[in-house]
Amino acid sequence: MQTKKNEIWVGVFLLVALLAALFVCMKAANVPSIRSAPTFKVYA
Repeated sequence: MQTKKNEIWVGVFLLVALLAALFVCMKAANVPSIRSAPTFKVYA
């Protein structure tokens, strides 16, 4: 039972790590957001 629990936690950790890596890659590639809501331009 302990081994199965560890495998589940490792799977969850890997999923979170892959999602974080995908997020960082999309930010680095300057991909526009998926949502199509209008945005505001702020001039300072």
